[in-house]
Amino acid sequence: MEAVARIAPRRLLALVAFTVAAYGVEVAAVHHVGARMPARGLAAAVVFDLAVVVPLVWWWLGLRRIERGARRALALVAASLAGALLVVPSEGRAIVHGARLLVLPAELMVLAVAVRAAVRALRSRRAGEDLAESLERAFVSALGAHALARMLAAEVTTVAYSVVGGRGQGVGPRHFALGSARAPALTAGLVLATVVEGIVLHLVVGQTHPVLAWALTSLGAYAVLWLVGHDRALGARTIEVTPEHLVLRAGLRLSARVPWSSIETAASATPIARTTPSTGARGATSARHLDATRPAEGNVVVRFRTPVEVTGAFGLRRRVTSVAVCVDDPVGLITAVRALVE
Repeated sequence: MEAVARIAPRRLLALVAFTVAAYGVEVAAVHHVGARMPARGLAAAVVFDLAVVVPLVWWWLGLRRIERGARRALALVAASLAGALLVVPSEGRAIVHGARLLVLPAELMVLAVAVRAAVRALRSRRAGEDLAESLERAFVSALGAHALARMLAAEVTTVAYSVVGGRGQGVGPRHFALGSARAPALTAGLVLATVVEGIVLHLVVGQTHPVLAWALTSLGAYAVLWLVGHDRALGARTIEVTPEHLVLRAGLRLSARVPWSSIETAASATPIARTTPSTGARGATSARHLDATRPAEGNVVVRFRTPVEVTGAFGLRRRVTSVAVCVDDPVGLITAVRALVE
């Protein structure tokens, strides 16, 4: 059986619909049957349905046909056990925790592979190579080309830039820095506000809902890491013009390697240019314009002939028809792009 890169869209939609229906059935069963059935027995049934039946359906109908499907199935089992914790009554959660112990060795193995990939990417990174792209390439190579690998790479990238920063890339005829898009004072203010708000919320909520309080504190800590990492990444990453691609980068909010055949033009940013999507060769307007500059004002808008897939914050991908960036040398970037597309 020949492996394919990903699940077909219709099959993926059907599997997602099945999963949503399965969770709906389990929630209804817990609500209506829970009082008439022992908590442990009910929890065991929920765990079996969500962590065994659902992953098996995904494996048989989709994952076994794609590359590295076994790793994705394992990730789905782990996610299903986490989902089961949200469904089962509190009295039966010990069953879920016990089931997690069965897959813990596999989870640790996947974590070890991910950590090894990150360390290898950091050590082998060549001078001038982009840190975020190196980490994403390493995680995709280790875990497979799927959303989970890209999200893990994005999280490690956030920590790497926020804690240790990153070496700046070269600036010259082929590299265009984005230092003017940085806002260190605003970043510091947002970090301070987040820390103060997090402390207050933890003290207020922690007395009655300690789990929720720690969850909010963790989100606040991640927000601080992301704000600092994004600001540092703006100073370290550059937009690059190569013979084959225009490599778009903007902190932690934009990564894309676009072939010249997909680029329509580059122009100075105006309020209209920043908000009006390009219709492209086929008149497509479903994809959106991406402003990767805020809170700074963009000074260059790159338009595409057809919607282009870009990687945004948290490793999420989307299709866009134009991108606004803020570079230190907008005239130079516009000239370089037009020289290769016109």
